[in-house]
Amino acid sequence: MPPLVELTVATPPPFPCPATLREAAWPVFESVIAEAGATVYRMPTSCDFLLKRDLAAFPKERELLSLAMHRGVPEAAAKTDADLARLAADFAAATDTAPDEALWAVNAWAATVGPSPSAAPKPKARRRSDAISVSGRAERRIMAGIAALGGLLGGGVGNGALLYLLGFADGGQVKYRVQSGGTQGAWTDGSLSPALVALFVGLSVGLGALFGAAGAALGWWMGRGNERPWAGFGAAWGAGMGTGSLFLFITGPGPITAALIGVTTFGATYTAAARGGRSV
Repeated sequence: MPPLVELTVATPPPFPCPATLREAAWPVFESVIAEAGATVYRMPTSCDFLLKRDLAAFPKERELLSLAMHRGVPEAAAKTDADLARLAADFAAATDTAPDEALWAVNAWAATVGPSPSAAPKPKARRRSDAISVSGRAERRIMAGIAALGGLLGGGVGNGALLYLLGFADGGQVKYRVQSGGTQGAWTDGSLSPALVALFVGLSVGLGALFGAAGAALGWWMGRGNERPWAGFGAAWGAGMGTGSLFLFITGPGPITAALIGVTTFGATYTAAARGGRSV
């Protein structure tokens, strides 16, 4: 008598799976959310850790689900009046994702975190020793501080360092010429003492650092940055340094340039935060 072979038939997902994705990713993802809890998406760093750990064999599906999480799909899908088709269309347009793949990601999140009266209660979340226990708000504050540090350094250097180098390149004095008596008047040569130059440079550095840090921190917070804070640091540093270096020769260091540094560091850091620290 031949031995009995036990066959296991996988339960198909409650929504269609496009040909470009693999159906086997769905039950793995469902088990991850069931184990971690339906609100795990509120801690993006922890959720990304779990997805990378358990969906390592499904890199395309994992990246798609992670991208959807960072775009707020789970939060929107959890609402009782969520329009999943509209949500998928918006997600596809915002991320340049194929419409059928975007719909799959939205359905996957909705099936695990969305309200479903007929669905069985999900098991309670279990605390894992390898999960990050820092609260989402605390993480964002730390990350905003890292981005602000980039703005502080970039703004301070951009609004003062070059002036310092130019001012102290000639014996520690800044020389100037003043013409008296209109266009026909005589020119008078003079110079500023090193102490006055140092005072002006110090004030410029302070203003640039203040506006750069404030713009970077606000940009990261409003962009809802929750990962890759060093990308925000780099963006703020580059924006502050570049703006200060450019306007050194237009408006000169001072309050105007410092304000412009604040604007550019805000824009650069907001963009980095909104993209999740990714370059594209």
